[in-house]
Amino acid sequence: MLSSVIAAHLFNQAPQGDEGYLTKMRSKIVSREHLNELGKDLNLIRFIESKVPVQHFGENIHGNIFESLIGAIYLDRGYEYCEKFIQKRVIVPYVDISRLEGKVISYKSLVIEWCQKEKKIFYYDIYEDDGIDGTRFFGVKLSIDGKVIAKARATSKKKAEEKASQRTYFALQEKMDKK
Repeated sequence: MLSSVIAAHLFNQAPQGDEGYLTKMRSKIVSREHLNELGKDLNLIRFIESKVPVQHFGENIHGNIFESLIGAIYLDRGYEYCEKFIQKRVIVPYVDISRLEGKVISYKSLVIEWCQKEKKIFYYDIYEDDGIDGTRFFGVKLSIDGKVIAKARATSKKKAEEKASQRTYFALQEKMDKK
């Protein structure tokens, strides 16, 4: 529901945007990070009744509650009412197209797109790296054209790749931003 209303809004506000542009913009608005922010801003967690303590909820609980609210509004009141709710509570206060254009959602995507455009060979070398307290970590070395550009460590492969990509972006920002 949320995705379709946002997509229609973007199509109407940026008719010059091609399919790739509109998809990127929509994904920035409905990203997990942004949905968590919306859920927090509306303080939706106050409506949750659970025997599980709040501090044991995952970090995405706020976005999950927000998505559930959108679904409940749609099922209870229908498309038009839900669309008005999204316009009032999401689009008007949070959707600034010019600000979103500069927002980076995935450094990994930026690095991969740049490497492909510049015909550079990139490789993410992932390895397990056990922490001192027994926590399982993953290490990543990101190489471009055979040279290690950045290293990172995190509790998931995805997070480690994103961290290494962000470090690579900042190391090569001047080259990558040239168009």
